[in-house]
Amino acid sequence: MNNESAIEAVRDFFEIDDTNYEYDDENHEFSFRFRIDNCVIKSAEATLLLVTNPNGDFVGVIAIGYTNTLVQAQRKLELEHLLFNMNYYMDRGQWQIAHDEFVYFRYISIDGEDAVLTEEMLGSCVDGMIGHYEEYLNTIISVNMGTASADAELHRLFDEDTIDDGSDEIKEKKLSGSELDSFILFLHKEESSEEKMDDF
Repeated sequence: MNNESAIEAVRDFFEIDDTNYEYDDENHEFSFRFRIDNCVIKSAEATLLLVTNPNGDFVGVIAIGYTNTLVQAQRKLELEHLLFNMNYYMDRGQWQIAHDEFVYFRYISIDGEDAVLTEEMLGSCVDGMIGHYEEYLNTIISVNMGTASADAELHRLFDEDTIDDGSDEIKEKKLSGSELDSFILFLHKEESSEEKMDDF
C-alpha cells in the first residue's frame, strides 16, 4: 500500500466519523481530539502517525494519545509499578511515561504489497485507544495525585490475588518489536521538536 492510499484511507475514516483533524504533510501526521466519557479529564489530544520504512514504503500506523498530565516526581516509582502491570494485563497498546507525561500508544502493522489500511483497522486502533483512556485514565490520575495506591487500583482493575512487583518472571515481558519501534519514533519526534525550539 503506498503512502497516498494510506493518507486517503485515514482522511476517509475521519470524515466518515465526523472528526475534525489537521494533517501535517511533512511528517505524515494527523492530529485530532477525542472525548473521554466517565473521566475527570473530558477530552484529550492524539496523533495518527503514518510509518514508512527506509525505502519510503508505508508499513503501519501509530496512534499516540496524550494526557497533558505531568507525572508527580514523588509518585514516579509507584506510577511505573502501576503502568508496568497495566501493560502486562492489557491486550493491546502500551502506557508509558515520556518527557514526564503519560502517553498511550498503539501500533498497526501493514505487511505485504497487497495489504490495505481499512476503516475497521483504523476504528479498532482509535476506538481502542479511547477505550483504554476511559478504562484506565482515572486510575492513573488517582495514583499520580496520591489518592490511591497502585496495588489497590491494580487489584480493583484486574481482580488478581497477587499483583507482580516486577521482581520475578513477569519482568521478562518486553515490548514487541513494532511497539518498541513506534515508541522510539515518538521519543525521536519529541526530541527533534525540542531541538527546533532551541534553535529558534
